[in-house]
Amino acid sequence: MKFQSWVAIVAGAFVVVLMVAIWIYIARQSTVPGAILCDLATRGQFLSRIYVAFALLVLCGLLAIVIGIWQLGSGRTNWRFGVAIFVLFIAACIVGANGAAACNPS
Repeated sequence: MKFQSWVAIVAGAFVVVLMVAIWIYIARQSTVPGAILCDLATRGQFLSRIYVAFALLVLCGLLAIVIGIWQLGSGRTNWRFGVAIFVLFIAACIVGANGAAACNPS
């Protein structure tokens, strides 16, 4: 159980760091003219939905860290956190897909 706890903590930290790095990269690219291939009318909508998807994925990573810490302390799993991660991940995929569909290439 301790190995599974550490895997959850490390995987959660990896997801958080990866999503924040990609988020920062896209935020920087959004300031470069022509880097994001959306027309100006849909660019804001695209970026806001993508940022919400990234925030949901960061929350999934934080919940994975919480699950790992919970397992280290109690020695048992908490299925409610697992279900919450699954629901947040599905929501992030839907929001991200809607954001990508909102972008009209110019």
